[in-house]
Amino acid sequence: MHKFFRLLLPFAMLIAAAGCADKSKLGMSIEQPSDNKSGFTIECSISLLPLARSFAEKHSADAVAVAVGKEAAIASVAEGRSDIALYGGDASVSEGLTAVIIGAEVVRLLTGSDSARANITLDEIYALFVDEAIFEYLNDWDEDWSDWDDTWEDWEEDWDDWDDWGEDTQIDPEEKPDRSFGFVHPEEKIAIASPGAYSRLLFEELFGLRDNVNGVMKSLIPTDANIFENDNAVIDYIKANPDTIGVVINAAEPAGVKSLSIDSIKPGEENYIGRREIVLLYKNDNAEAAAFAELLQSGVLDELFLNNNVLRTK
Repeated sequence: MHKFFRLLLPFAMLIAAAGCADKSKLGMSIEQPSDNKSGFTIECSISLLPLARSFAEKHSADAVAVAVGKEAAIASVAEGRSDIALYGGDASVSEGLTAVIIGAEVVRLLTGSDSARANITLDEIYALFVDEAIFEYLNDWDEDWSDWDDTWEDWEEDWDDWDDWGEDTQIDPEEKPDRSFGFVHPEEKIAIASPGAYSRLLFEELFGLRDNVNGVMKSLIPTDANIFENDNAVIDYIKANPDTIGVVINAAEPAGVKSLSIDSIKPGEENYIGRREIVLLYKNDNAEAAAFAELLQSGVLDELFLNNNVLRTK
């Protein structure tokens, strides 16, 4: 795995998300789980509230959808206070529960429809979307930590040889960090939604483009990028400037632009780095929830997924 990507993964942020149907902005608060269940209840992570509401409306008139956060939604289903939990991430569950992957959110890197480019590598993504000064700091830290790790192993082998240990820990201040791609920037400009937009937050999480700096989660994306209010504005900019590479969330390729493969893997494929699974969870003995999960997987309600920019898993 690329060293930079490996370094940032442990710091991936928790995603907050939007209260509007296209999930373009923050603003929806997490609600408290209900202690008294009445009617069919879907609890979800906040980013999936629009999708959960669509499911509730399709299920029945008295069905409700509530954003409580992933862990609270899972606990609520396990304790019988709600019928379904809906969240992004891992489908592993405890005994007595069933988890079904029903769809995926797909972060797409787009360029002009007439562009000769069809693929982008992770190295090129980092070269385009990472602020070089922050990367220099992190890479130096990684190099220093590797030196310390090697020294620790030497010390364990010969713990009383302090002179050798001291020599092993010396770091040449003039030595430049090992940068596998050297920040040779591709020619393209970049376009992305503003900080707080859901597509940007998910992009930063999945690609490891956010880090803890002095206790504050900081975006590593250059401040001089072309920043727009929402994904639609990003797409419009790419259409007018076809040499741009932009970031959006979309279940399907938007008209007038082209999706790029990443390291030759197409958007939406199982091992595509910009894909996050959507999990539906219910108790094994909840026949009503099981039947609704089966209906969602049948393809009959595909418009609910597409209307919320979610790729249904088939």
